[in-house]
Amino acid sequence: MNKNLFLLLMLCISTSLMAVTFTDDFNRANSTTAVGNGWLATGGGTHGISSNRMLLDNGTNEEIGDNFAYYNLGSTLTDVILSGVMNYTYRGAGDESFYITLNALSSHITSNPNTTTWSTRGKGYGIEINPTLSKYYVVDESVTEACHVSSLKSGSITITSAQDYNFEFIYRSNKTLEARFWTIGAVRPTDATISYVPGVAPTFTGTYLAFGITDEGTFQVDNVSIVPVPELNSIILASLGLLAAWILRKK
Repeated sequence: MNKNLFLLLMLCISTSLMAVTFTDDFNRANSTTAVGNGWLATGGGTHGISSNRMLLDNGTNEEIGDNFAYYNLGSTLTDVILSGVMNYTYRGAGDESFYITLNALSSHITSNPNTTTWSTRGKGYGIEINPTLSKYYVVDESVTEACHVSSLKSGSITITSAQDYNFEFIYRSNKTLEARFWTIGAVRPTDATISYVPGVAPTFTGTYLAFGITDEGTFQVDNVSIVPVPELNSIILASLGLLAAWILRKK
């Protein structure tokens, strides 16, 4: 192989490894009927765009039940970082909650969307948070009951109503999950806000990224991106570098 051609090939591979898997800044016209850009929606309430953010809004109507927006990424993803900005305004008490989940099945998201219990519509592999009770629930496809009854892990968390937060979910091939939430302008925490190291490995076979709410509340999402975990890129790039050096030396 020509040396210059080989180096060009290595550069192309390196660039593709560092490429963003998915991104959406939601910078488009306001809408109360569609998120746009390939996003699907299900359930009641409003799902659309407001002030360049995804908007899922059930207001104060507890009877609306689930309201989800979801996007087909085309494959099940691991060793990636899902990040963005979120703001959840809670307007009642009890069941209302929001979901952030990856690798979800569309059939799970769309099933019985009008339930007013803490549902399992998010599924995939992700987290449901009930801010009014300061609780979180780690869920996967195997969760068949309401999340507060059946989940992989649950614990305490504080999410302030109507406050902008950065969020970051790190999914690894060993099926661990690290989630961080921190307010805009604050320093990213070193320790995960929520971490799950599987005692029982989670099940996820879907290809959808999903955001959703149950019961009352308003959920806004902005600047969503999915990128490969940096250390995986570093290992692969280092291996490519050693391979390139060995081949060029042979030349």
